[in-house]
Amino acid sequence: MRTISEFKKNDLEWAFKLVRRTIDAVFDNTEPFVGVIPEVFKKKRGVFVTLTINEKLRGCMGFIKNVFPTWDALMKASRGAAFQDTRFPPLKRYELDKIEIELSFLTEPKKIIVNNPREYLNKINNKMGLVFKKGFHMSVLLPQVWKQIPDKEDFLNALCEKAGLGWGSWLDKNVVLESFFVESYKEFRSSGKTIIKRIEF
Repeated sequence: MRTISEFKKNDLEWAFKLVRRTIDAVFDNTEPFVGVIPEVFKKKRGVFVTLTINEKLRGCMGFIKNVFPTWDALMKASRGAAFQDTRFPPLKRYELDKIEIELSFLTEPKKIIVNNPREYLNKINNKMGLVFKKGFHMSVLLPQVWKQIPDKEDFLNALCEKAGLGWGSWLDKNVVLESFFVESYKEFRSSGKTIIKRIEF
């Protein structure tokens, strides 16, 4: 399954409001208003929440596996992206009006079967997100990252580096590589209006 495509316009508007309310509630030390949860968000699904300011990354966090109902995963991931991404200081309240939010909904990761690690180069493409596992080391790159790293070997090496391992570690026979597909939406805010667009890879 390459896409999810279950989301209606009203569902997506609800999801983006939930993420923004969840982040805002942290500043007030309160619980965000959730309201009536759309049925599509009651299913368990992997999600990522990405925050940007002026097209520069401000925080990103999420869940690969279908562990939480989508609405709950969105809330947890939004708090993580805003306040727990160790690459950035916690979001400040004044930044809340500046951030643009991107929501990524994931298919369940599937193991890529190969006889030789070199075969990964023929089995991956720039529509896939990848999960890299070797022992206690693990990393994830969303398909959005292919725009910055279009070369397959460089992409695999970036996974190794993110997992805390050296370049070329993906050639180890003990490595497990999983692929998943993503359906992503981003809000664009301009002149007091918010437009939600699907992101094409």
